[in-house]
Amino acid sequence: ASALGVAAPGSIIRIGAGTYAENVAFSSRSNLRFVGAGVSATQLRGPGDAFVAVTSQNIVLRNLRVASTGGRGAIAQGSSLTLDRVNTIGNRSHNVLAVAYAGNAASLVIENSNLNQSQVGNGLRLEGDAGLALPVTATVRRSTVDGNGTVLPVAADAGRGVEAFNNSSLTIEDSSVNGNYFGGLLFTHSTAAVIRRHNINLNGQNGIYFELNTSADVYGNVIDNNGVRGTRGATTGFNGIEVQTNWAGPQMLIHENWIFRSTTNGVFLGAGNGVVANNYLYNNFVGV
Repeated sequence: ASALGVAAPGSIIRIGAGTYAENVAFSSRSNLRFVGAGVSATQLRGPGDAFVAVTSQNIVLRNLRVASTGGRGAIAQGSSLTLDRVNTIGNRSHNVLAVAYAGNAASLVIENSNLNQSQVGNGLRLEGDAGLALPVTATVRRSTVDGNGTVLPVAADAGRGVEAFNNSSLTIEDSSVNGNYFGGLLFTHSTAAVIRRHNINLNGQNGIYFELNTSADVYGNVIDNNGVRGTRGATTGFNGIEVQTNWAGPQMLIHENWIFRSTTNGVFLGAGNGVVANNYLYNNFVGV
């Protein structure tokens, strides 16, 4: 905390090995890098929200663990935040949250990181502000968003790998969203997604779920054995990809995916003029 207080824009704040039982929170800062000694060596373990950047720009977290025993992990609140080689395993609530705030959009870049095993939250949650047209954008590469929702009971709005709301946009590639208590990825309101070269497996309900005015390009993914909290059947299971009956978005492209062993549909297209093409579907209860 003392180093943060005197850090000028452009500073690198090096955090040595150890477990730090304090919350890091700041506002209106820019161009700061927080660098640990390794994800097993440096741990920020504050009792509340562990790391919160408010209306701050170009903030980087690298090579450490952020895990709160009582709150959320890393939060970009009207801020731009990069996570590189960051482990957020085991937060009480959401591992990573980006939210538009106080007239400011928010953005995330997440690379080579693990957003796993939130106890009662989601791995990643994005909350734009549709009313003020303030977006939240996120790019996730070479990361895992697995096994979230580890402590029962898990609320209906938690226990997922990713939830994106309002005016949010996510690109996720070369990563995994596996084994989450409820679904893998949920998109609602006016969100947009590009999901490519991804593993989406063994989630409790739907692998990917779209509704309302969402749009997406989903391609080159392996989507296997989703809906394990249901049972195989027409009405008792879940879908590899579900486009809900209330969907009215501008674009839905689902192509060149491998979709296996969904407990109901490999792809359920409930409304609109989505394009489902050149997918390989095998051993789903129903293909499309």
